[in-house]
Amino acid sequence: MKIGPVGAVAIVSRAALAVFLVTGPIAGSAAPSSSAQDPGTALYVKAGCVACHGVDAGGSKFAPNLPGHTAAQVKHYVRNPQGKMPRFGADKLSDAELDKLASYLASLPVAKARIGSAETLGALEMHHWMAHHALRSNDAKHANHHLSHALDLVKDDEHRRGIERILELAGKNRLEDAAHHTVQMVATKITPEISMERMHLRLALGSLDAADVREARHHVDHYVEAASAHDKAHATELAAVLKKGDVESAKKRLAHLLAR
Repeated sequence: MKIGPVGAVAIVSRAALAVFLVTGPIAGSAAPSSSAQDPGTALYVKAGCVACHGVDAGGSKFAPNLPGHTAAQVKHYVRNPQGKMPRFGADKLSDAELDKLASYLASLPVAKARIGSAETLGALEMHHWMAHHALRSNDAKHANHHLSHALDLVKDDEHRRGIERILELAGKNRLEDAAHHTVQMVATKITPEISMERMHLRLALGSLDAADVREARHHVDHYVEAASAHDKAHATELAAVLKKGDVESAKKRLAHLLAR
């Protein structure tokens, strides 16, 4: 991978990058001290993750803490993130490198987030998306874990009731409904500037980047259902292309729709 600290602009805010370049890693986020040149540790630093997520991924004022996630969850979120973190495709982080990075993060002991870490909107959004991924993977246990963390962070009563409803659906093993409600919750309470239609397009594109065609088709189907009359033809064509298995054409169409 060719990304050094300057390349961290791909995954950190401009503010975080500026601090990193001028002063080095932000306070409390020095590079992990391993004896080691553990491959995962080295990649964590080399990719610039430390600039936002801090030492041992413990969090900072720019981004939430990461310990407590499985390697599979880490790989999914790197390839298919939502919110402000852009996707890390294979052109930026190879599958082999991602395996090492994910194994490193999954090995870290779970600890309380550091004082000043972004256990606010960024963490809240991350917990929603990790819950969504778990629900779509039929993993109610990890979904409940992230939804419970989200519930601890939410102060808005309506949002709390929404999370409690998702937990209720998950408890009844209605995981598909729970996942759909989670997307709606993000769209209405966390990123209301992004429509549900656009949200499904982003999720579909990210799923293709993560080589998850089944999940991409799921989100494209939702987009078809929600598309306006003007976009219905484009939506139907996109679904047909994806059904044929033409992933590259589907990516181009998704990118085109998102650019509009």
